[in-house]
Amino acid sequence: MYCIPREPMMYKHLVKENELLTKLKIIRLANSPRFSNKQVANTFNCHRNTVSLLCQKFKKLSLDVQKILLNERSLGIEEIELYLSSFKNKSYKPHSHPKQASILEDYSVLWLFYEKKWKVGYLSMHSKIQRSFHDYKNIDSHLFSLTKLTIRQIRGIYSRYSLSLKKVRTMTGKKVPLYDYDALGTFERMHFDVKILPDQKSLPRHVYDNLQDNKEIPKYQWTLIDAKTRFRFVAYSHNINSEFGLKFLIFTIMYIRFTFNNWDTHILIGIDNRSEFCSGSEKKLDEWNSILSMLNASCYQYNPHFDVRKNIVERSHRTDDSDFLVPRGDLLVDKSSFLEEATNFYHYYNFERGHMGVNMLNRTPYEVVKDAGLLNPERLLTFPIMILEDHIQVIRKTTELFLFQSELLRAQKKTNRKISQKLFIDISQKYSFHEAFAQKVLTYYLKICLRL
Repeated sequence: MYCIPREPMMYKHLVKENELLTKLKIIRLANSPRFSNKQVANTFNCHRNTVSLLCQKFKKLSLDVQKILLNERSLGIEEIELYLSSFKNKSYKPHSHPKQASILEDYSVLWLFYEKKWKVGYLSMHSKIQRSFHDYKNIDSHLFSLTKLTIRQIRGIYSRYSLSLKKVRTMTGKKVPLYDYDALGTFERMHFDVKILPDQKSLPRHVYDNLQDNKEIPKYQWTLIDAKTRFRFVAYSHNINSEFGLKFLIFTIMYIRFTFNNWDTHILIGIDNRSEFCSGSEKKLDEWNSILSMLNASCYQYNPHFDVRKNIVERSHRTDDSDFLVPRGDLLVDKSSFLEEATNFYHYYNFERGHMGVNMLNRTPYEVVKDAGLLNPERLLTFPIMILEDHIQVIRKTTELFLFQSELLRAQKKTNRKISQKLFIDISQKYSFHEAFAQKVLTYYLKICLRL
């Protein structure tokens, strides 16, 4: 009796490596008069019935093919696959699942992905569908029905049709986060930027035309975002100037301070070099910082050529387009509808939408603020969404005490001596304090200045 060397791997593993080549090897050994089916089965660590079934199936092939497969030792992979294609194992993977999306829903998601250019991951696709069509019940019943799709169903569609995104990676493939988010404090590093709402590169033509031509809709969005929590404070305006930039920034920092009483945490804010901020001027930046120092805050300007630190706020602008302006742009018909939609989006972005950024773990910004241990984070719900031209007088009255005090300190440092009564009155005339407190404010600061 002849002995066959045992194969180093079991039959079920060899089949996974190269199915047809393994089966051809078994057929050749089993058709040799020197070996029995039982010996071949022991060699490949499989059942003898497996060998018998392969031999029976082999005998159904034509005699010419049998001779070629048994005698020709220089067959290539392509030739083996041609002759033994019927020997491949059939997949027992189920063709469908009773809870998977229907064919119509599959094609609808494909239409959104390819035709509407919603080339996002399945989690973002789920949130975009919810955001876009949640109130389409009386407008388009089919699009409204897509909001019933679960995340698992959408993931199944992505798997069945191989929907994937192109990812850009560095040569080393490593991700380097901008901050150490575990050590970073809440509202410790923030970024301030202005977005043009009618953006030709980001919006469909009909949405762009509506935003551009409608005089009641603001053209600019002011965004202050926290790096740790991705919580955003926003305002809108028809024009941009440095007064809006400075006073909205002071107003928001004051709101954070008096809401959480976190005066010990120094807030550092990144801004770019455009005219609505400091225009790249170090002198103007020093003036802003002297004002913000009273709130234990300061600003720095990005590198004018390239600075990755602004990527956090720039990425949030993409969400503005995809989750606000694109799905809701047709509903922005006047100032009232715009403020309603903008307020709803502020609530959606900060309190409902999970984020997949570094250390966010699909939590909402509000949940990250709450997990940080700040007291009464629900007060953030009360932040007003406003058009700055309509409320600049109120913001001025709110912020002018800080501006007045800061200018007094700058004047004192510049002269390096006591502030004269004339200079004090000249400075105070630039500001319009609340009438009920104007005399008290002037009397209090005049006494202090005369003592210096």
